[in-house]
Amino acid sequence: MTDTVEDVRKGLPSASAFGRLALCPGSFMMEKACPEESSPAASEGTLLHAYMEQLLTGEPWEGTPLTAEQVELCERALRLLAGVKEKILDYPDAFFSLVSTEERRFLSDWIEGGEYSGQWDALFRVGSDLLVLDWKFGRVDVDSAEANRQLEALVPLAAQKANEEGIIYNGIYAAIIQPRVAGPASVTFYDDEAISQAEQDSLAVARAAMDPDAPRYCSEAACRYCRAKAVCHEAASMVEQASLIATDRDKWELFSPAEKVQAYRLAKTAKKWAAAVDYRFEQDVAAGLIPGFEMAPGRTSFTVTDPSGAFSALNAEFPDEVTAEAFAGCCKVGITELDRLVHAARKAADPKATTKASREWLRQLLAEYGESKTTKGSVKEVEGGAA
Repeated sequence: MTDTVEDVRKGLPSASAFGRLALCPGSFMMEKACPEESSPAASEGTLLHAYMEQLLTGEPWEGTPLTAEQVELCERALRLLAGVKEKILDYPDAFFSLVSTEERRFLSDWIEGGEYSGQWDALFRVGSDLLVLDWKFGRVDVDSAEANRQLEALVPLAAQKANEEGIIYNGIYAAIIQPRVAGPASVTFYDDEAISQAEQDSLAVARAAMDPDAPRYCSEAACRYCRAKAVCHEAASMVEQASLIATDRDKWELFSPAEKVQAYRLAKTAKKWAAAVDYRFEQDVAAGLIPGFEMAPGRTSFTVTDPSGAFSALNAEFPDEVTAEAFAGCCKVGITELDRLVHAARKAADPKATTKASREWLRQLLAEYGESKTTKGSVKEVEGGAA
């Protein structure tokens, strides 16, 4: 029997949502009434976290088999962890030992009130300090370790465990490892004073979130992963504001840079709100709850998964017409699948081969047989931009 997320967290705020709850405390109570949602990215994240736990503990892997790309992603995560270890060891021969993995703990303030839980991905003893670690397998860069509210909330929980189990430490390092994001892991350090402050700040976030009258503040960052935005009045108001952004000027060129940034962020929030409404509406239509609407049948597609077998069958029927050259002209090679095939072959010959190197090697080899296209770039916010 598997516990639900609600059972595990006991209906309390969780550190994983603190980045959002610090921006919009009222979103916690709204989300409690919303159904859980799943996605391929979330499912992959769960799988990779479980696999990383197995790598750290040495237990045999009995879960879903990983692709070669996913295995290499986890290997990169371990290399980034080795870089963290090298960076923070206070002397060369200091020990580095695993304390626990995927452990959820609760912290309460019985005087001021407030309670929350958090689950670290790994906790280590590192010389005379501790290291609390969080894996992030998404493709979008998250807040740095120094500014990350989830890590900030995990640090007091790590201190609590160490104090209960008699583990002596001088301070706690907190690190975020993002193997899909370029660069080293993000690491910060908490001394005794910072740990105490992190506890106070995190309990304050929990208190505010548990307030039935907590205010809601809509923004692109706050609404990004909130399941309640489809039913949130503030989100709907922001969408309306996005539609009226032109005010009394009807030319984009007349907007100031700050106004253009505001319009851009409103538009991004509006898109996420619309997607959330679509998802909830489709669920209700599928359940027969919306009179006058029904789900149209999906389109059926057919894909040849065995090209060799398909060619043999067709060539046997039409040997003069369906030649190898004619059949090849009807085919498209899936470059992602070919990347995996070639990388597996190169990896077997050279265990140090990387996915990136295999991709580059394959594209050089096939340069005369294909073409490269560059997609449109995406907007990336940098420091010093318009407020």
